[in-house]
Amino acid sequence: MRQILVTRPKADFSRTAKKLAQMGYKALHAPMMKYRPLDFKPPKTNAISALIFTSANGIRAVENHRDLRNLGCYVVGAQTKQMALACGFEVLAQGDGDVETLCQAIEADYKTRQLTKPLLHISGVHQAGNLSQKLADVGIVTERIQAYIMDEIEHLPADIIELIKSQKLDAMLFYSQRSAKIFLNNIGNLGLMSAIAEIPTFCLSKTIAQRVCTPYLKHIYSAAQANEDDLLALLQKKL
Repeated sequence: MRQILVTRPKADFSRTAKKLAQMGYKALHAPMMKYRPLDFKPPKTNAISALIFTSANGIRAVENHRDLRNLGCYVVGAQTKQMALACGFEVLAQGDGDVETLCQAIEADYKTRQLTKPLLHISGVHQAGNLSQKLADVGIVTERIQAYIMDEIEHLPADIIELIKSQKLDAMLFYSQRSAKIFLNNIGNLGLMSAIAEIPTFCLSKTIAQRVCTPYLKHIYSAAQANEDDLLALLQKKL
């Protein structure tokens, strides 16, 4: 059975592992970040038009703020939408897994509904893309709350290190620029960069592939759309 390294945080790994198992692959876990909620006080709901979630972690972070569920929300992609609905949120519109399409979806829906109040972005401390500026450029005011942080994991599991040394990984999956950077830093610190150079690497977006992976890895593929279904379909096609 082919072995696929997944670098997602623990909360997201089980879903990915299940999908890989259904495809006939064995998922191996090397999380590069750990979710940690932060204390925050959201504004009153009557001062906000809707919420923005650019990650499922944002939804996890507001689980104890039940009054926020009275607001509709915009979500970055299909998986975040699924979690938002499961938690009782009304999803107003969704992107295709990236900030650019999310902003387009928000602009169209916000103006169609003739909303006027600011949007509240429930985000992590680290974020990719300048969502607030993109929306400001089209006349939409956004407030941002840093509701969680993804702490860096500065080591690889011992069993994963041994598999890398023995060339027994068949592919690697990267879901964010930051997790890919942390992984490659850990690999570099171990002196194992040459050991992973030939491993087929599958990235959720072209940005991850081009900005992080290209200098170090030789066989890099990126999903056509930034969602897991497209990523895993690409994996199955190329392996």
